[in-house]
Amino acid sequence: METSDEPCLYGIRRSNIRPSKQLAREMFPTTFSVALMNYMGDRGLPLNYIRIDPVCRTEVSEIPLEDVYGCPTGDIPDTEFCFRSVYDPFEEMAIHVPESDLVLRDARGVPCGRLDVRMSVVPDAYTRDLPPDQMAPEVNLTTRHLILCALSMAESLQSVSEEALSILREGIPEGLEWSDWFEVGRFVERMLDNLDRLESAFHGLQRPIEAQAIWRADGDSPRMAEDAMDAFVWSDMALSRLFLDSGTRPKDGSCTRPLRASVRLYLILETVLEGSYPDLDSIIGMTRYGLLEGRECIMGGVRARSIMGCDNLVRPRITATEAVCLGVVGFEDAIMPERRIELSVYLAAKALRG
Repeated sequence: METSDEPCLYGIRRSNIRPSKQLAREMFPTTFSVALMNYMGDRGLPLNYIRIDPVCRTEVSEIPLEDVYGCPTGDIPDTEFCFRSVYDPFEEMAIHVPESDLVLRDARGVPCGRLDVRMSVVPDAYTRDLPPDQMAPEVNLTTRHLILCALSMAESLQSVSEEALSILREGIPEGLEWSDWFEVGRFVERMLDNLDRLESAFHGLQRPIEAQAIWRADGDSPRMAEDAMDAFVWSDMALSRLFLDSGTRPKDGSCTRPLRASVRLYLILETVLEGSYPDLDSIIGMTRYGLLEGRECIMGGVRARSIMGCDNLVRPRITATEAVCLGVVGFEDAIMPERRIELSVYLAAKALRG
């Protein structure tokens, strides 16, 4: 554990990685997003909270940082920020639990919360030509995100496991051959209906699971707009709506990524809640259904706008000047991006053609 009286990035005093590692190319989007949330918390700015209502519709409300981190505001300075770590409570429910982007531990080392963290640009490729109030980021859901979303929901539902299992299992036969899509596909509509009813019945148990920092670009350039940054937080149930609400059902009965994600969510919930301590790698392995692995679904900015739309997406609250001050003086030299031909050609073409 590294401790710094002068943190490299705002509010990260205790961490499992060195300050220099926090600025490394592969870590910076995550650590900088955390610094942004720390700064907003210190300023008393609530984060934008994407959650579901009783009928499973997504809505944007507000949530204080302490509810996202799982610890009181006064304890945050002593909290250890453990990046790319396994959340201990999840290992009590299943085998082969993937790492979370961030696990927060109190002064005694006890985990108090966890988050996945992403950084997204506004606008994405699909909304960059639209009016500013219709611009939004892209949102991708990977298999790792899906597993952690399912485990988060399962942990919350353990207190009502008997009722939750009753809802999940209604109309689903025992002994289903889960590796055979054409057998599973016969019951996928029932699974979707059961998952909808489960989330509707227990929407009060949803909790924050993923932070999405957004930065607004100046048009389609790499420059940051003056109204630069804000932070959104997704609940586990809201994140599941990305694939549960996708709606497309191929006429030939084949599987799609959102349908596969729905089956995987169902299986992880059902096996964890029955206490069978499942092997998560095995669940993923037997539900490939001939599709490529890695991403479970991709949501472009047009649809993201319908979910994330609010004033803070159009006019982020943190200015470019404030964003620059989230790191110590001179940190920009450590994060200087590598010279890439794509960017050089882009800038040259813009300068030539206007």
